[in-house]
Amino acid sequence: MTKQLFVIPGGLAFVAALVLGCAAASDAVDDAITVEVGAESLQAVEMDHSIVLPGAGIPACLDFSATIPSSTTTVTLSNSPMGCSLTVDQPALVLLDEHAIERAREEAGNFDVDGIRGATLELQTLDLSAADGTRLELAEHIDAVTLVVDGEVLLDHVDASELQADAQLARELPTPLTDKLKTSLKANQAATADVVVSLWLRRDGLSDLPDTLHMHLVMQPKLQVNLVDAAL
Repeated sequence: MTKQLFVIPGGLAFVAALVLGCAAASDAVDDAITVEVGAESLQAVEMDHSIVLPGAGIPACLDFSATIPSSTTTVTLSNSPMGCSLTVDQPALVLLDEHAIERAREEAGNFDVDGIRGATLELQTLDLSAADGTRLELAEHIDAVTLVVDGEVLLDHVDASELQADAQLARELPTPLTDKLKTSLKANQAATADVVVSLWLRRDGLSDLPDTLHMHLVMQPKLQVNLVDAAL
C-alpha cells in the first residue's frame, strides 16, 4: 500500500513565522546584551605634533619629507593630481593601553576579551595653530581630511566643514584590526596601530600658513562588548 504525505500550507506558514519570530527575538536579545564601552573607561587617543614647514609662506605645493625630532613620526608635503597633501604618519600609535580592559570591566562588568564584538574610532578634535598658539580656521587652510589606520581608510576626504560642525565622525574598525587589538589585550599589551592623517591643503591658503604648524588631533575608541559571549 502506498502512503501519501499531505502538506498543509498553513502549517508551513506557521512554522516559518515561528522560526522568523525566534530569529528576531534572538537578535533583540543579542542587541540587549551588547554594551558600548567608551569615554567613561577608555582614554582618548591624541596626536600632538609641531611641524616645521619648508620656508616662510609656502609659495606653492612642494615635495618635502622630514622626520619629527625624537620620534618615528614622518611629515610629508606632496603635490599630486588629487591636490596638495600634508601627511603625518605615526607608526605604532597606542589605541588601547594594557589597562583598558580593566577599566572597561569596571563599567560593563567582568568579561573576557573574546566578548568584544567590534570597535569604533571617532575623530573628535582636529586643531591647527601657529607657534604662538594662534588658532587657525580649518576651512581657510584645508579642504578635506583623510584618516588611515593600519592601511584601512576610515575617513576618505572628509570635508573640513564637517570637522568644524562637530560632526560625529565615528567609523567602525575593520575586523582584522579589531582582532589585532584583541590579541594585544589578551596578552596584556598595549594595542597599537599605524595612523596616517592627511590634510588636503587649499592652494590659495598656502602662503598664509605659518613656518611652524601645530596639529592637535583627538580620537575616541569605543568597544562593543557582548556580555553573553564574554562569559562563555
